[in-house]
Amino acid sequence: MSKNLQKTTFAICIAACIGDVLISSVIGLFYPGYSHLRNTLSQLGASISPVASIMSIWWIILGSLFVVFGVLFGQVIKDTKYYKLSTWLIISYGVGEGICSGLFPVDYSSNEFNLFSELHIVLSGIGVLAVFLLPIILQKVFPKSLYPKFYWLSYFAIFMGLFFIILFSVAKMYDDPNIFISAYKGLWQRLISLNFYIYFISLSFVILKLDRKELS
Repeated sequence: MSKNLQKTTFAICIAACIGDVLISSVIGLFYPGYSHLRNTLSQLGASISPVASIMSIWWIILGSLFVVFGVLFGQVIKDTKYYKLSTWLIISYGVGEGICSGLFPVDYSSNEFNLFSELHIVLSGIGVLAVFLLPIILQKVFPKSLYPKFYWLSYFAIFMGLFFIILFSVAKMYDDPNIFISAYKGLWQRLISLNFYIYFISLSFVILKLDRKELS
């Protein structure tokens, strides 16, 4: 395994995670009245958004970065038992949460059925499911005996992810600005992303320091 491959995998993961936090935050500044704490990310790329085009382009780039990260990650751990599944979970996250979000924006201007909106919800949901399953699989790739810190971080990522997605789901269900949980649905959604971005970044450091002989 080439050390350059590990470094490239690390760099792409860092670029995707940190880049999304920074770029989406900056794009939101150009949407009058938009609040990162109260409004969802999908509203940035919605058909009625003044920054829809640039946000959609970024999501496609972001998703592509995760797809490349997934492919390279698979090459790094290629001979392990669960490498194909973990690779496809990362790719699914990139396609569902990134590329498809950019290609199929939500339409908030109409209450009628909209194919793009439905595709956005379904494919994004698949991406979210993939990133929730990933830590479970990576516990098999990086066992507790060799990677105790990362092993327990996987549990933490799952727990915090579930906690924030429950808050986000409740907020979406009630959709009442007078209720604290519902008013800050943008915050809960961003904490879901931040939770898994921290996990991805931790994974990238494990990859960077990985000694190929450690994996079975």
